[in-house]
Amino acid sequence: LEIGLYKGGSHEILPIPQCRVHHPIVNEAAAAVQIEAEALRIRGYDDMSGDGELRYIQVAVERFSQKAQITLVWNDVNFRVAAEAQLLVKALKQNHGDVVHSVWVNFRTGGGNVIFSRKKEDWHLAYGPEYVTERLGVGSNPTFPLSPKMFRQGNLDQFAKIVESVEKYVPAGAKVTELYAGVGIIGLSAALHKCEWLRMSDENPANLAAFLRIKAKFAPEFRGKAKYEVLSAEDAVEEGQVAGADLVIVDPP
Repeated sequence: LEIGLYKGGSHEILPIPQCRVHHPIVNEAAAAVQIEAEALRIRGYDDMSGDGELRYIQVAVERFSQKAQITLVWNDVNFRVAAEAQLLVKALKQNHGDVVHSVWVNFRTGGGNVIFSRKKEDWHLAYGPEYVTERLGVGSNPTFPLSPKMFRQGNLDQFAKIVESVEKYVPAGAKVTELYAGVGIIGLSAALHKCEWLRMSDENPANLAAFLRIKAKFAPEFRGKAKYEVLSAEDAVEEGQVAGADLVIVDPP
């Protein structure tokens, strides 16, 4: 079993166990998965034959706890029948609790280059809290929850500097629309405390529950300003989300 990154332009895995670009916790979590998977004789997925169990792993670090949210992409249909996945989750929980925040399993069968199945029924939270939580320390500075179903910036320290720059362009009392909003990190951090209203949208339906959790923690006078729709950017524009806005924030993937 090899865990690493693809070489450029290929599906050849290059192990980088002490990658200096990754957060150190990413390296620790990847090593924990490899140790336990090898002990259980779990096989890496083979693109050519379709054999093997473990296709990919994703690791997201919760900065304040210094623990890892691990997602295992598994070549099977659900957790109930994936005996090896159950054993791997148990081993990570028992032997690596100092580094593991939570373990998700995403079930993905068939060929192709898509990493995750986006079907709701193909996600399973096997251990730990649903979300890691983060703060940027910018603007209204909300605490925002993130699960592997959502897009997350890879470098939150640098992203905070971008959001801080965005805040400078939001005039007091502005009417603001944000497209490709994700869970609402930019708009809620940089604009909500300054604007008259904030309309936000994104096509990923998993974002809405997280947005509502963030919004609920604001004072009532701020909660009433923010609205969120599950819409693609194109549909949001067609449905009038941009109409009347003084400022449009666009952060496409």
